[in-house]
Amino acid sequence: FFCWMAYSQDSGRIAQGDKLYELAERHYNSEQPGPLSDSLALLYYQQAIDHYRAGKAGFSRTVNAYIRRANILQGQRKYAEAIPEYHRAITQSRGKKELEQPFYLAQLYLGTNYYYSYKIDSARFYLESASDLVIANEALPEQDVLFNSLGALYLQSANYQQARNYFNKALLLLDRAAPEYRETSGGFLNNIAHCLMQLDDH
Repeated sequence: FFCWMAYSQDSGRIAQGDKLYELAERHYNSEQPGPLSDSLALLYYQQAIDHYRAGKAGFSRTVNAYIRRANILQGQRKYAEAIPEYHRAITQSRGKKELEQPFYLAQLYLGTNYYYSYKIDSARFYLESASDLVIANEALPEQDVLFNSLGALYLQSANYQQARNYFNKALLLLDRAAPEYRETSGGFLNNIAHCLMQLDDH
């Protein structure tokens, strides 16, 4: 009887966590995001996390909720508040094959967070860790973001050859059919040109 009751309670927590997670997703993916949608998404993701942890399940959604919360905070330039959320996602997904993608994304986003926070050594560590995962699994997403971030990192460090290599990789991964292709590719090409100019000067 007690085992059944505990199972029933856990199932109820997980079901409530699912409802809160889906509600958070609607606000996170709002067509007109703003302070209110961000605030509600942060709240509902945290409540979903609390229910999943109490129900000892929903690990994939828990990890994704930490990443989503961190992304919102990073978008608000609350870099210090985003960092522990990314770390929680990394800790909970480490070593789990089925969570390889969120494990990778958390490291990619954490690396960019540290870059924006001017913590270059930490940025390099997490971006290169994400790059190592790409070598093992070429199907991982947002590789253009990863390589552009690494390019920017090495450009700032005056390693122009390595920066150019990463910008070239990012350029080749862009979707030519995407509406933002011309603007994004133009930025990458400008960075490549800058690297070439610096290399010619040395």
